[in-house]
Amino acid sequence: MTTREELHSISGFDVKMHFARPLLVLLIALGLHAAALGQVERYELGKRLRRFEVAWQASDDLQRQRSVEPMQQAVQSFFGLQLRKAASSLDEAYFKVRSESEPSIEEVVAFSQRLKIAASLIEKGEASSKIVLESFYDAKNLSGEDARIRLAIVNVSGAILLEQEVSVQEARYGTELSLQSLGAGDHQILAEWIGKSGKYEVSRLNLSIVDDLKKRLEAIEQKIQEADESASKKQNDTYRATVKELLQILKQQRAGRVLESDYPSNQLLETCEALVADKEQSAASDTKLTIFRDSARNVDTWITLAMGSKQVATRVRGPKNREGPLPVLFAFHGAGGSENMFFETYGAGRLVQLATDRGWLVVAPRIGLFGMGLDCEKMLDVLSQHFEIDRSRVYLVGHSMGASQVMKQVSEHPNIVSAAVAIGGGGKINRVDSSIPWYVTAGEFDFGKSGAISLAKSLKGANSAVTYREIPHVEHMVVVQAALDEVFAFLDKCPQKKVK
Repeated sequence: MTTREELHSISGFDVKMHFARPLLVLLIALGLHAAALGQVERYELGKRLRRFEVAWQASDDLQRQRSVEPMQQAVQSFFGLQLRKAASSLDEAYFKVRSESEPSIEEVVAFSQRLKIAASLIEKGEASSKIVLESFYDAKNLSGEDARIRLAIVNVSGAILLEQEVSVQEARYGTELSLQSLGAGDHQILAEWIGKSGKYEVSRLNLSIVDDLKKRLEAIEQKIQEADESASKKQNDTYRATVKELLQILKQQRAGRVLESDYPSNQLLETCEALVADKEQSAASDTKLTIFRDSARNVDTWITLAMGSKQVATRVRGPKNREGPLPVLFAFHGAGGSENMFFETYGAGRLVQLATDRGWLVVAPRIGLFGMGLDCEKMLDVLSQHFEIDRSRVYLVGHSMGASQVMKQVSEHPNIVSAAVAIGGGGKINRVDSSIPWYVTAGEFDFGKSGAISLAKSLKGANSAVTYREIPHVEHMVVVQAALDEVFAFLDKCPQKKVK
């Protein structure tokens, strides 16, 4: 039988706050990771959360307070695995934080829709792709007989490449978008609801068009097979692990699978090809791979860090122009999230922007049911093969379950941590190094508040330098976004760690 303390440690929140014990046991058993949640639901929830967060950042205190109740409902529905209900609550929170005015019935219905595409990755020259409009959750009753749907494909600079307009009924049956005239690139499909009360954006989907897609995928697979045959699987390296992970994403996109994020397929494919070429050159000249370092200066980069037989998928972003050793910020997501969460939500990616503006390297690992494949110390060792790392400034930030991961890493590897931040979670920490400064925070209506308070008391009792802050008028999700400015003000003041 799983004990209350074990559940608290895994989940990062107090069991008694909102959920019955049987439900919590079920959630922990499922792990709330990608396999436990439908990818369609995860994708749509992410889109809606990001839209809300952008509006929250631009709103005033009164508007933010109006959004607390629907956000609490969204979080509760999410952890109850009522994911479409959670999406409805997120949209309601968006309407509340955006304006005091109530949305029109048409707008409510428009926001309840989703766009479905046959495949988000296609070969250049394919004639068309089928687009379908469907309800993601039940909204107010409105047939939309008089409304129309405008579909447009735009490039990365926002220029319209093609557009067409159909009735809502036609869109629900499915309409074909002609693609033969489009060049290669990572584009977006924009769907806009045009009704009597106004125009409303329904969705944006990535559509990647690739030259010689089949041939290029087969060539990369052949190179990976050759690498596997010439090396033991126990000697896996970051090069092979990353290519395999990215190839899996590309294959799923090609097969029409809905993934949790709008992955830029051309970029991922080019990364795979560059890694294959760079690896072969490095093997011949015994030089260090530079593709990860160079890529992370310009775009978000997906890297699967590997050591021996273990590995962990990460999303990484570095500063554009900084030279010399890079401070490292590890960002640990909560239950149900992934390595993409701090980059796309939690304040629409503000943590990444705030860190890279300071010249730091952001590393967000994927946390599964049983934790991470590599701990922070090993991740630093692997990262140092590809980046110049400043080991005197290594910071850990975690939310909810991620706060528990911060506690674990600090307890096991205090020698590498310069400062630690726990948001919306915590508990009693097993081992404390009083030289490490902590910032612990939770929202006023955050069910993780009791865990955060417990952590702060535990640290204070061990004579650690700890700052505890309760943020008013926020719950378990928005607390991350609301805390970021104070978190970085805290980290800016933390001294460098003496590296032995």
